[in-house]
Amino acid sequence: MFSRYSLRALIFLYFLLAGVTWVSGSAGQGILGRVALADVLGLLIVFFALLVVFKTRKGMVIVPTPFRLYMPFFLVLVLSVVFSDYPEKGLIEVLVHLYIFIVSLSLFVIFVQSKNLLSFEDILGLILGSGAVLSAIGLVQFLFLPNLFQGAFGGLSGTFRNTGQAGAFFALYIGIIVPGFLAGLIRPSLRNFILLLVIVLALILTFKRAAWIGLLIGFVLLVLRMSFSRSARDKKFAAYGLILIFVLAPVVLGVFSWAIENVNGMAWRFQSKISQDAGEDFIEGFFMENVHAMWLALVDNPIFGAGAANVAGVYTTKYEIHSTYMKIVATTGLVGTAFYLVFMSGFSVSMLKVGSLRNKYSEYLRYVFP
Repeated sequence: MFSRYSLRALIFLYFLLAGVTWVSGSAGQGILGRVALADVLGLLIVFFALLVVFKTRKGMVIVPTPFRLYMPFFLVLVLSVVFSDYPEKGLIEVLVHLYIFIVSLSLFVIFVQSKNLLSFEDILGLILGSGAVLSAIGLVQFLFLPNLFQGAFGGLSGTFRNTGQAGAFFALYIGIIVPGFLAGLIRPSLRNFILLLVIVLALILTFKRAAWIGLLIGFVLLVLRMSFSRSARDKKFAAYGLILIFVLAPVVLGVFSWAIENVNGMAWRFQSKISQDAGEDFIEGFFMENVHAMWLALVDNPIFGAGAANVAGVYTTKYEIHSTYMKIVATTGLVGTAFYLVFMSGFSVSMLKVGSLRNKYSEYLRYVFP
């Protein structure tokens, strides 16, 4: 069985490799175009979780509510592929979803059954550390060593295949880490704040607009929630957070201004993402193309949708729909969309219910929810 050190090393490496999305095949094409390094390491995590389960007297797996709520949607995902025009393409997508589900559940089982080896504080610390390492690699490559490995032109992609993946990943990690500071599960040391700042800076330089907007909305909602809280501690943290933003803003702006002048292509990407013309082109062009593809797929297959991986090259020229919600409508139809809404609603309600309890996990969830 793993020791505390080896288990922490395994989980840290998994969180780190989750941010390395290079593949050996053509991206998104076939098995080799979908399997990354973290997926290989995931097999070891599943194996360890099985050992943990068999070691317990009952030999049972605890399946929490969000996982159970996901199962009906996954069943519809399978049915949509069975009735699709190209089931062999959709099969790979179904296997990817199933594998993610199994590895995710395995991580949960390891945490629940091995708290003496891996605490929740440990997990948050590993996420903070791995996110900072990935961000630092991306910053070094983007700002100083553009030839270190292939990166996106004018935007930070780091160990990801594109800036969109990088931005979404860093935004998710920030959404996990910040509540850890507020709940007292991550020590508020200068070192840890610097690690968080590195991740935030990397996110900004990806120019992922959805991640920018999501992070901004989340931050505003979090500050409002804490400001109107009955807790004096929450009000104090809200004030500290706003002060910290004003203190760190000059640092972020300074790095951004230097990069605009010195990084090849950054000024072009900034202009292409932020200008009024860019916004109009996005809405009238790329966004409407996604809406059009979703609508065509839904009209042709209203019940179960076109099926996973059956949109690209059929309802679009090359790429899949670039929106989680529109993609679900297109690929799983009205039935799949209904089950997805049940999943999201149930997930949100369970967070609120657990967040009303009095323990460190519920306090963490109260900060996560915004």
